Amino acid sequence: MDVFQTSDRPPLFFMHIPKTAGTSMRLHLNNQYRRDQICPEERWEDLRGREADVRSWRLVRGHFRYNMRALVAEDARMLTVLRDPLRRTMSALRHLRRDPAFHQTWQVARNLPLTALLRHPGIMEAQRDVQARYLCASMPPEAVAAWLSGGPDREAGDREEPPALDLAKQRLEAIPFVGITEDLSPLLRTLTAEMGYHPAPLFPTINANPERIDPLAGLDAKDIEILRAYNTLDLAVYEHAKRLIARRQVGQALRQMVQDGFYRAPEAAFEVPLSGVVPGSGWYEDECDQGSHFRWTGPSPTFSIDLVLRSDRPYRFAMAFVRPRTDGPGPLTVEVNGEPVPVHLTPEDDHHRCEVRIERRMLAESDGACQILIDAGSVTPGDGADIRPLGLLVRRLIFEPLVD
Repeated sequence: MDVFQTSDRPPLFFMHIPKTAGTSMRLHLNNQYRRDQICPEERWEDLRGREADVRSWRLVRGHFRYNMRALVAEDARMLTVLRDPLRRTMSALRHLRRDPAFHQTWQVARNLPLTALLRHPGIMEAQRDVQARYLCASMPPEAVAAWLSGGPDREAGDREEPPALDLAKQRLEAIPFVGITEDLSPLLRTLTAEMGYHPAPLFPTINANPERIDPLAGLDAKDIEILRAYNTLDLAVYEHAKRLIARRQVGQALRQMVQDGFYRAPEAAFEVPLSGVVPGSGWYEDECDQGSHFRWTGPSPTFSIDLVLRSDRPYRFAMAFVRPRTDGPGPLTVEVNGEPVPVHLTPEDDHHRCEVRIERRMLAESDGACQILIDAGSVTPGDGADIRPLGLLVRRLIFEPLVD
């Protein structure tokens, strides 16, 4: 132990998806652990025959897929970084042309222009939905080892089933630390706070495109269409990752606000006062009609209620609302902590009532932090002096704890 360090950092498994700033992240992680705590191998192909040793390392990082989780220490947390799929793919193709060690298709790719690489089925199949394939890898370690023993041209992901979007999303949700290449700052702050890592004011940038240009530069509409076709799943996974990261940031902020005494988790049923602080986003200021306060949502169709509830029980959430210039409730979808939930709509006098159930597990998994994301489907342009895009006119927000 160093003279100034009092304890070891917790164990971590970093699943490095190619061309997602992973080499830079690995350099940052390497500086958080002593050399004798770091697994020296960075590919399953090089680790073959010593899989049992993996559990002894405090840091495992490299081009391993999700199924490596079965080999790392039981208390190891997991980290991965995703990147805009189109830019990731083009970055991989550029790297493939200049680096013989990057992939076995280098011999084919090295003399081809990028537009020709995009139209080469063999090369592009190796780049199809790479991020989803890493997340969905499920072969048992012994099966991977047996496959790799068959020859040097085999790779750890060769025998995997095609990736599935639901499984990729499920596994993203199970990974404690998720970042995106385009903005690593939130991830680095979280790692510093939760893993005891040294801050990274000078995060390294290595293994980058030496030309320093946008990977999509020079591509036409047909090129982009080809890229999108090879990244159908990855595009959906990437959007889910961005929403997951934003939701986790909200949850962290809410828990900190409770800890600092700004918010609290009410013990009993309560109603959010629309004349006061509405904990969420996508709301206009409060208005009053004959002593009754209400709020419009907008300017986006989507708005949120973000608060902390008790984590030991389920809740019923109810919202009384009116749509502008229509008698019906219209289409309405609701997510609770990123999970779509059934919506029950009933007419009541001159408004509609929306009810959803918030399951206890949703709150237990987030230590009570609750983000309700409501999509009204559309906004209506205001008229007359009021030109605001209007979503819903909300009259009441009610939370009621339930008994399981």
